[in-house]
Amino acid sequence: MKVSAKGRYALLAVLQLSAERAKSEKAVQIQVIADKQHIPARYLVQVLLQLNHAGIVNSVRGAKGGYTLARHPSEISVGDVIRAIEGPIEPAQCFSGEAPERCPFSHPCPFSRLWEEVTDSVANVLDNTDFNSLQEEFNNGPGIYHI
Repeated sequence: MKVSAKGRYALLAVLQLSAERAKSEKAVQIQVIADKQHIPARYLVQVLLQLNHAGIVNSVRGAKGGYTLARHPSEISVGDVIRAIEGPIEPAQCFSGEAPERCPFSHPCPFSRLWEEVTDSVANVLDNTDFNSLQEEFNNGPGIYHI
């Protein structure tokens, strides 16, 4: 599984919203998220729209509008965000049901059990990692050292 730039931006945006939620329940403007996470604001708009559609963030209109998390960070997993942006978690195209007809192993595939185990393992890690624990780990970590 490879996470696209859009997927990474979505993860960073949700992490930033998680951090902002710890400070205040107010909506966070797109430019604040973009500046703090070094994400192009125009691109971030599209990412947040997808996250909004998936029920991960809420959009708040108006002069003091922006975005908030739709649920507590402990209720949003990395898997939720990845699926909202990237689609199903699948290690190989052939496992996704989009296999090209010319695959010689399509019936039966000698790798199907392996791909199923890989998918389950990756999904387990992503689904059991929530943004509250990520934020706590980041806040309590060793910090960034400049040499």
